[in-house]
Amino acid sequence: ALPFELTRSQQDCLAEMWNDAIVDSNSRMVRLLQGEVGSGKTVLAYLLALGCIEARQGGGRVAAILAPTQLLAHQHAASISDFVSALKDRIDDSSGIRDIQVEILTGGVTGKRREELLQRLEAATAEDAVILIGTHALMTDDIVNRLQQLPSVSSISSKG
Repeated sequence: ALPFELTRSQQDCLAEMWNDAIVDSNSRMVRLLQGEVGSGKTVLAYLLALGCIEARQGGGRVAAILAPTQLLAHQHAASISDFVSALKDRIDDSSGIRDIQVEILTGGVTGKRREELLQRLEAATAEDAVILIGTHALMTDDIVNRLQQLPSVSSISSKG
């Protein structure tokens, strides 16, 4: 599915995170993936996010990816939207996912736009999947509390 092969280190990291987030999914995964610029951290975050939303059952499926800046959050949103579009035909029909949306939540998303986004997440059904990309705005108390109320949310941090 990827236009390149993952390196052995990327495969090892993905396998460890996959085990934490999907195989042993009784708790939320908290993990920091550190590496040089261009070492493939972002593609691993994308693959893990897709795996999390595909593996989850029940209510709306949400995976959150944390970026350090608004600029990087927007870059991630654009590239993961392209990534998801390219993979749409390969999503396992047995997962029950109808569509995957990519949403952005940064400090610049305020007021009515912020509330509408959160309401869409809360109203999501088992057929809906969302990859939520954001900045530190994802870690504010009100957002954390609302995201924790969702039946299926996974979070992944990315430094670029």
